Amino acid sequence: MSFGGHVFSLLIKVLLLVGFIFCLVFTFVGSSQWWWPALALLFAFIWGMKLGWVFQRWVWENG
Repeated sequence: MSFGGHVFSLLIKVLLLVGFIFCLVFTFVGSSQWWWPALALLFAFIWGMKLGWVFQRWVWENG
C-alpha cells in the first residue's frame, strides 16, 4: 500500500473513533434525538469515501 493509502486508512480510523465518541457524548449529555441523523450522515460519508476509494483503486488496477 502506498503512503497515501496508509494516511487514508488512518484518517478513516480517526473519523470512526470521532463518530463513536460523538455518539457516546450525546448519549450521556441529553436525550434529544437531533444527533441520530447527524451520526447517520457522518457514517454514510465515511463509508461512502471508503467505498469510493476502493472502487477507484479497482479501476486503476483493472482499467
